[in-house]
Amino acid sequence: MRNIASRMTGTGFLGGNTWSMIFTAALTVAALTLVGWGSGAAVAASESGAPPSSPNGYSLVTTIPLPGPAGHGDWVAYDPGNGLIYLSHHGSNLVVVNPTTNVVVANIESPDLKTPDVMAFDSKYVYVTAEDAHRIVVISKKDWKIVGTARTKGASPDGIWLNPDKGKLYVVSNAANQLDVYGSGREPHLIATYPLKPAKPKAGPDVGVLVPSRSTLYEPDDALVLAIDSNTGRITGILNTHLKIGKNGATKGMVYDPKTNRLWVATTDKKVLILDADMLMEITTPKATEPDDGISFDPGRRLVYTFGGRGFDVYNADTLEHVAYVDTGSPVTHTGVVDPVTHRVYVYEGRANVLGVYAKG
Repeated sequence: MRNIASRMTGTGFLGGNTWSMIFTAALTVAALTLVGWGSGAAVAASESGAPPSSPNGYSLVTTIPLPGPAGHGDWVAYDPGNGLIYLSHHGSNLVVVNPTTNVVVANIESPDLKTPDVMAFDSKYVYVTAEDAHRIVVISKKDWKIVGTARTKGASPDGIWLNPDKGKLYVVSNAANQLDVYGSGREPHLIATYPLKPAKPKAGPDVGVLVPSRSTLYEPDDALVLAIDSNTGRITGILNTHLKIGKNGATKGMVYDPKTNRLWVATTDKKVLILDADMLMEITTPKATEPDDGISFDPGRRLVYTFGGRGFDVYNADTLEHVAYVDTGSPVTHTGVVDPVTHRVYVYEGRANVLGVYAKG
């Protein structure tokens, strides 16, 4: 999710306790305010952890303090195999959270994990890209120890996906603007390398979505949306969105809805692209409150969440309408994930250095 033009750090950020004191003081003299937007509402939430409530919106259930300094981490993922949540934290550590108890159960630190980005997982391992270490780090799910690493062919690895049926890992490289394919397992080994487009990117690739049933990796790169054959590496479709390419790119995180065959694309342009996955044709572009980065999908409740700025937007996956905006009160809220079992939303609030847990109703 970082790119070749900009790598944010936590330098100068206030810690969670300092921000908590500031916001607690403010909230003792001011009530939380609900702000209407579109068909939904904005819910202000404090960094102190005091849970706001909204009859028709989202409430802060709790905040989970994170180890280490506040700053700009990169990714939050839900593992359906064990029901745990992984967070690539600011610095060089991967945090494991149990959403049943809402506590941190493991904190894996290593120089090999310098600037951790995105993770993929199978029944035995968690695979993490470490951008500044230029590595894939393999962590055992049995004891949360690092059991292997592999230096990536392309520098600054970012997005990573696993096709368990083929035993392949797909990794995009920011610096090299390429897709590398590795064999999965304790010691990932390079199988193939494929170039991405555009030939000379300004920001580079970001985190798309692998759809094994379609043998397709959908990938954002600058202002493009690419469809890549995961078997051959051939680019089978390109959509140029013509969005302005900033230091953080333009097209960002993606999710795929198999029920409707729609591809949802977060952007830095304060809107979400909803595309036909076959033709990469635009269906509609609902507004977003902030420039977005991460995105997550709850197929059970048919809701799509996008994360950016200091909060997250909610969309109905069937009507394609905006449902709500939730203000976490914390800057650097750019990534999160929904637990498809409880339907709670886990939001990485970077400057507050907590994982905020939100629920509807």
